[in-house]
Amino acid sequence: MAKYLQESTSGNGDYQEVQPITSTAGAADAGKIAQTDANGQWHPSLIPNINTITFTASEAIAAGALINIYDSGSGVVRIRNATNAGAGTRAHGYAPAAIAASASGTVYLTSGLISGLSGLTPGAQYVLGTAGGLATAIPTATGSIAQPVGVAKSATELSFNAGPVTVRA
Repeated sequence: MAKYLQESTSGNGDYQEVQPITSTAGAADAGKIAQTDANGQWHPSLIPNINTITFTASEAIAAGALINIYDSGSGVVRIRNATNAGAGTRAHGYAPAAIAASASGTVYLTSGLISGLSGLTPGAQYVLGTAGGLATAIPTATGSIAQPVGVAKSATELSFNAGPVTVRA
């Protein structure tokens, strides 16, 4: 990783070598130099307001899983694993980190790069699978949904872009 020169805080005109950050924890990183990652992309934590929101999970959600936002009753909004089982379980976004059942976690509700996956075929189009997962085959069962969710950038990364839902007849 590259290093940069920054004016020393000593006030004597000297410079010091600094290591840039590739992600941020918040206010503690104010004023630090940022750098893109090995893929030339900014970490989402460096980009303000990229359509993230915190929800409580009704079940365990794995890192990188596609999520569904739903009313769990009495107007209480929760998230669960998206699945191709029916129209009410479509993918609205994804979880960048694992979220335990009944715990709160941040999810992304916009297009983005999901990393940390495995077994993807670069260039292949993926659709919503089961339990927050991906599939390459469009489901055929009556009442199931076909929803395009992205294209594999590599064996471990999916360029997420939730498409429209088609309910199978």
